[in-house]
Amino acid sequence: MLTVVRCLYWPGGAEDRLPIRDEHIKYMIANRQWLEQGGALMSSDGIIVEGMFLILRHENRKDVEGFLANAQIIIEQGETDGADRRDQNASDEVAHLH
Repeated sequence: MLTVVRCLYWPGGAEDRLPIRDEHIKYMIANRQWLEQGGALMSSDGIIVEGMFLILRHENRKDVEGFLANAQIIIEQGETDGADRRDQNASDEVAHLH
């Protein structure tokens, strides 16, 4: 099963994520067997990172949810100010392709 994940950052979210970038990359490398593709979503002028996308290959939806839950733990551990910004102009979309 292929799953497309689109994550849009809140304003300034790309900069806020810099402290956890190394952990994010380690997680992606450690789980590269699940990754078909991934990358940054850029603004139309190519200057601002507005989010990221992943195409995951998994056996079932439970595996996808586990992968994303573990990634969320890395994000939460990197939050330095304790703010929950998930509802501040950010979104995550998941589409399962068969």
